[in-house]
Amino acid sequence: MLKKRQLALRTLIAGFILHFILGTFHLWQTILRYFNSYLLEFNNLPIPDKYLEIIFSLSNVPHGLFMILGVLLTGHYNSLQITGVGLLIRIISESMYIFFPNIKIVTLCVLISSSATGLIYLPIIIDILRYYPNSKGQCVSFAMTGFAINRLMFKYISIYIIDPDSIEMIRGTRRYPSIINSNFQFYLKVYIIFFSLF
Repeated sequence: MLKKRQLALRTLIAGFILHFILGTFHLWQTILRYFNSYLLEFNNLPIPDKYLEIIFSLSNVPHGLFMILGVLLTGHYNSLQITGVGLLIRIISESMYIFFPNIKIVTLCVLISSSATGLIYLPIIIDILRYYPNSKGQCVSFAMTGFAINRLMFKYISIYIIDPDSIEMIRGTRRYPSIINSNFQFYLKVYIIFFSLF
């Protein structure tokens, strides 16, 4: 009985931490203008206006499909196994932004990262519901609070790291000065290292 209670508590805390990490995927919408400028610095070919916005919006399709797959896999695998695989895929795909700042690779990695995020979104919630049948609402709310805290904190932290002086784009372009692009690359490294620790 004690072992089951400990496992239930660990699952609940893991759900909070996982959703804290998952909040970062939606953070990209806030910093797309910096990401776009970073890619323009490394790509000789012009990137169509709003391209990243379109790709991140389209990434909701694989995200939704892989959420369904994640639910189906919970019948065969432990939610922590699904989460481990999904997080590893996400970290590897988002690391590619640093090593290969090429628009085609970034497009592929955004779609892969979105799929991995969808895969790990619900399995731990299903386990929480299983462990806490009499307090489903409170426990799921606790786990999902991690998502909200991340969104609240990292929006401001990210912008502070990338553009602490609120530098404007170079007039007539969609690019920021090189210092902002260097800051963005540093931000990507911090982002990957920080979330790899979890």
